[in-house]
Amino acid sequence: MDGLGLGAVILAQRKRQGWTQEDLAARIGVSKGAVSKWETGQSYPDLPLVPRLAALFHITVDELLDYRPQLSREEIRRLHRELSREFAERPFPVACAHCRELAAQYASCAPLLLQLGSLFLNYLGLAGKPQPLLQEALALFSRAQEVSQDAYLCSEARNMEAYCLLCLDRPQEALSRLGEDCRRSSPSEAIQAMAYSRLGQTEKARQVLQVGIYNALVLLFNDLGNYLQLCQGEDFPLACRRAQGLVQAFAVERLHPGLVFPLYLLMAQGWIQRGEKDRALDALEQYTALAAGPIFPIRLHGDEFFNQLEGWLDQALELGDYPPREESVIKQSLVRSVTEAPDFSPLREEPRLSGPGAAAEGTFGGTMTWKRCV
Repeated sequence: MDGLGLGAVILAQRKRQGWTQEDLAARIGVSKGAVSKWETGQSYPDLPLVPRLAALFHITVDELLDYRPQLSREEIRRLHRELSREFAERPFPVACAHCRELAAQYASCAPLLLQLGSLFLNYLGLAGKPQPLLQEALALFSRAQEVSQDAYLCSEARNMEAYCLLCLDRPQEALSRLGEDCRRSSPSEAIQAMAYSRLGQTEKARQVLQVGIYNALVLLFNDLGNYLQLCQGEDFPLACRRAQGLVQAFAVERLHPGLVFPLYLLMAQGWIQRGEKDRALDALEQYTALAAGPIFPIRLHGDEFFNQLEGWLDQALELGDYPPREESVIKQSLVRSVTEAPDFSPLREEPRLSGPGAAAEGTFGGTMTWKRCV
């Protein structure tokens, strides 16, 4: 507890209520002089009065005491992995309840609140009714912004808040969080790299640029997926060709398969909607071959081009190189994304989906066949 902050909190809360010292004294059953001493730090309220004061001000005891429990990055990572296992192995309501308990216990730990909200979104598919969980995630992201002074964290929380609003079919509110103008970003990697280079730190300069390229690649694939859904006419095949070129150029299937799965699904859905069954099957074959390939356990990593990322991945990312969901849930999601998609129902009887070449040896409990996927 920061004892020096208690008096300041009492003073601020009293003024927020519009009360005089006499008003507060009457409500809590002490003298005006006692309130004055609390606010000036000359004395402190008796312990039994602390929860009464908190209730009177409609704040928590931690907030009254100016006590903000914070967890280290390693503690947050450990909790995230434990909670991910709970979502994968225990009843969904139990895992959600544990998240809520932690959110209440560490109500001022913004990095944890951000991860708890992200967990709700990552396991949204397990919820019978997603709207209530989206509302809870929205509140967590909003709370994270309220208690954090970190500009980057607040930006991340604001983006996630906007995503929740979009999922709740509140697009205008999402835009109000982000702004409606598309502004040119000004990344600092080039300047940082030049500075390190002039200092003779060539390897550091290379790492900075590799990180910039890697981050740009992740953002590019996220935007490509959204763009594919909006393409019309000849824009769609052109976008597919460009996307396939990027996948090959940067070996993204090996580097970061999580970026490619949604892209292949969107391609398949787009071709089906255009009546191009063969092209849809091509995309689904790519999807299944990747899903059944040696990609597990999934970890973020570099490769022969991105050979300066290993240390950065662990230091810069809140979860390190671990995925945001448990492996078993990822595998289930990969299969369900195909089996439960109405767009793919016309393909169930296609020979390419049940022929001898349609099986792919994978990690989904033996052989992953097209018949199981579609």
